[in-house]
Amino acid sequence: PPYREHLGPQLLDLLAQGWIDDEAVIIIEHEKRFDVSFPLFNKMLVNGKHAHPLFQYLTKALPGIFGTEAIKWNFTKFIIDRNGKPIKRFAPITHMEAVNEYIADLIDSEQVKRA
Repeated sequence: PPYREHLGPQLLDLLAQGWIDDEAVIIIEHEKRFDVSFPLFNKMLVNGKHAHPLFQYLTKALPGIFGTEAIKWNFTKFIIDRNGKPIKRFAPITHMEAVNEYIADLIDSEQVKRA
């Protein structure tokens, strides 16, 4: 994506437990199929009282539709600013082009503030 030179390698692939059975196979397939250059993490719980603290933080800060804190399906995307503040949540069906556009606009607005 065109914003990568502004942020560095900040994309993280966090595998959600509950939708993935064999995490080693999934990680290998991700790496081969998508030629990823970002870290892939072990699967973790994303919902419920035993959810990973990162997802507890993200879903509380940016609830989904109708205010639910649950992650409804894999591929939910979160944008977090440089200070660790969650600023946008995207539904699993949101295409990456829309996410890229949002990030590009965010970078543009930051550059205007700095000028």
